[in-house]
Amino acid sequence: MGKTITFHLDPDNPPEMTEEEMARLVAMTEEEIHEAAVSDTDCPPLMEAELARFTRCHVLHERLLERAKDKRERNAVESSQRQGN
Repeated sequence: MGKTITFHLDPDNPPEMTEEEMARLVAMTEEEIHEAAVSDTDCPPLMEAELARFTRCHVLHERLLERAKDKRERNAVESSQRQGN
């Protein structure tokens, strides 16, 4: 059985890439990037059908705001009804 390594990223102190690492990444072609992604068994690239299931954050945010607004309105009506108004 393999060994599990845990890493906790500190957002205030992110790891830095060396100039050599950065140069290697900048020099990669789209084909090399795709091949590296496909060969990553832990996190393969998503297929078009999988990507289609995602919802953009701004759409989700709008839906959540609408639900919150509806809930506030229902609560106000219920409160008013309980008070006999």
